Amino acid sequence: MRRSSVKRPRLERLEVLPNNSMQRTAVPRSTGRSAERRPGRNRRNAMRVHSWTSITASVALMAALSCWAVAVGVASGQAPAAQRDATRFIEPPGQETDAMKQIIDKAKAALESGKSTTAILTDSSYLTAHAWPRFRKQIRDSAQPSPVTIVSEKEPGQALIVAGRVVDGRGQAVKAVVIYFYQTSDKGWYSDQAAHIGGMEGDRRHARLFGYLKTNDEGRFELRTIRPAGYPHSNLPAHIHVEVEGANSPAGSLVTEIQFDDDPRITAEWRERSQREGFVIARVTTDSENHQRVEVELKMR
Repeated sequence: MRRSSVKRPRLERLEVLPNNSMQRTAVPRSTGRSAERRPGRNRRNAMRVHSWTSITASVALMAALSCWAVAVGVASGQAPAAQRDATRFIEPPGQETDAMKQIIDKAKAALESGKSTTAILTDSSYLTAHAWPRFRKQIRDSAQPSPVTIVSEKEPGQALIVAGRVVDGRGQAVKAVVIYFYQTSDKGWYSDQAAHIGGMEGDRRHARLFGYLKTNDEGRFELRTIRPAGYPHSNLPAHIHVEVEGANSPAGSLVTEIQFDDDPRITAEWRERSQREGFVIARVTTDSENHQRVEVELKMR
C-alpha cells in the first residue's frame, strides 16, 4: 500500500534525568506505528466494532418491524398483541376438579341410559363441561344417525338447519361415518371467555358450539344450530367447520368449511379462494318458520 506523503507530527516524551532535570526525547516512528505490527489486535478490534454495529442495526430493525406490525394490525382492525393476550382463552387444565368430574360423570350416565346427545348439548347444566376433552369424547362416542341439535332455545342468533349428504369420489353415499361440526356464536366467538381475533383468542379445538353425528344409510345428516358470525376484526367469511372421520371408511376423509353465499364478506376473490381450497359455499333459504336452511354435499377424498 502506498504511504501518505503528508508529514506526520513528531512524537516526543518527557524523561527525568539523574540530576532531576527534564529532557524531551523523540519517540521512534516504529512506536507510533506499533499497532501496524499487531494485526491480530487490529482484527479483534475490528470484529468488536463490527459486532456492536450489527447488534445496533438488529435492534433498530426489530424496533422498526414492531412498529410496522402494530401499524398493520391497527390498519387491518386487529387489536395489538398485548391487548389480545390479555383476554386470551385458557384451555381447560389437565386435571379435572371434583365438581367438573361430577358433571362429566353425570353426562356419561345420562348418555348410557339412552339420552341423546341433543339432550346433553342443549342442557345448560352441562355447559361448563363443553370445553373438556372427556366430555367431548363422550359426545363423539354417542353419535347417532339422526338429526342433532347443538344449541338451546335460549341461544341468541338466527336458527339454521344444515342438511346434506356425504358421498365418495364416485358419488356414492357413504353411511355410518362420524361428522364433527364446530362453529362460533352469533358474536363470532368460539368461546364465551374471549373473542377469536387474528388466530389468538378463542379455542377452535374446544369450541362451545359443537356436535357429532353419523350419516344414515343414504349418507344423509342434519344439524340444527344457529348461524355463526364471522370473527371480529377480520374479513374471513362466517363458516362452520366440518370434519368427516373416515378412519373406518375406504372413501377417505374430509376437512372443510361450510360458508354462506349471502355473506357480504364473500367477495369475488374470497369465492375463488374458497372454491380452490375445497370449501362449500352454500345457498341459504328461509322456511315458513323463519329458519334458515342450507343443503350441502360433502365429497370425501
